Amino acid sequence: MQRFLKDALNLDFQLDAIDYTAKNFVHADMDAETFRKMQEERGETFEMLLLKEVFKAMRAAPEGAQGQGDGQAQADAEQSLRELIRVFTRPDRERQIKLLIARHMVDIESGAAGFGGEGSVIVTERNKAAMNVLSDTIAQGKKKISLFYGAAHMPDFAKRLEGMGFKPVATEWRMAWDLKIRDDQPSAIEDFLIEGLKALSEE
Repeated sequence: MQRFLKDALNLDFQLDAIDYTAKNFVHADMDAETFRKMQEERGETFEMLLLKEVFKAMRAAPEGAQGQGDGQAQADAEQSLRELIRVFTRPDRERQIKLLIARHMVDIESGAAGFGGEGSVIVTERNKAAMNVLSDTIAQGKKKISLFYGAAHMPDFAKRLEGMGFKPVATEWRMAWDLKIRDDQPSAIEDFLIEGLKALSEE
């Protein structure tokens, strides 16, 4: 799934781009055996958590939609369908997917934060392990330290760091997505038709 998203969005895959063997990298996570054991004990999987958040989003009424009639609901559904059609038929598919995700980024962020809301292994317990390593690293006299984790971990990290006496002093934004139009990129429909022709020619 992660590699599919990497290809669809023309991004770099984390395990391909980051050198985890660098001397300044310190493992600040649970070991794989402990992680699997805790997940089994709680009956928790990433797919289950993701599905729960998807269902939550599906049940939630769109902003400003409460009290609106069937006509507005139909218009919203048509708008969503138009967005999907635009994504899969325009030549700059990669850019269209990024724009679609960006429009819903706030909803995605709040959903991701839900992974830690009930004390999940995948966020909360791993964050506890990271904080233990951070405390040990600080005790060793290290001054320049970064926590390298995904966005879903950050709200919980912020609370824990404030509890340790730290305060945010600055925010730095860096370019993550390239939204330049790529006219030479085939649309999903074109890819589908080409693959269909290839399949027919091989029969």
